[in-house]
Amino acid sequence: MLHEMAHLYNLTHGIKDVSNNDYYHNKKLKDTAEAHGLHIKHHPKYGWAVTMLPK
Repeated sequence: MLHEMAHLYNLTHGIKDVSNNDYYHNKKLKDTAEAHGLHIKHHPKYGWAVTMLPK
């Protein structure tokens, strides 16, 4: 859910965080999610999309 909230935050602030086909997550999503307490890892097919809560 927090992953999607990072997308919502970016949308409301005019930050494009996915590629043109809404498939690949770029570094802007990573930056926003990490600024709000999540950990993000890179997936070779989906970009910065593997979202985890901190331990």
